[in-house]
Amino acid sequence: MAHCVVSLSGGMDSSTLLLRAIEEYDTVTGISFDYGQKHRVELERAQQLVDYINSSDAYQGHNINYQTIKLDGLTSLLDSALVSGGDDVPRSL
Repeated sequence: MAHCVVSLSGGMDSSTLLLRAIEEYDTVTGISFDYGQKHRVELERAQQLVDYINSSDAYQGHNINYQTIKLDGLTSLLDSALVSGGDDVPRSL
């Protein structure tokens, strides 16, 4: 049984990779990392994609194991606009 783990950000690249992986592997696990990012929508989108695949007739027979891994404490180690400062992240284009 072939198994693949995909780091899923909720963006186009990782979503495409996930869709490709479910066609090529018997078992697929998606993981996302919650490191306190301001752009929380990426975690929402990743979960929505997994929920869609797991409930869609179009992907019948494919089930994604999915886990969001919290990295508490990482924010204090990062000096990045991804977690603090900088401009607000837009919700949509």
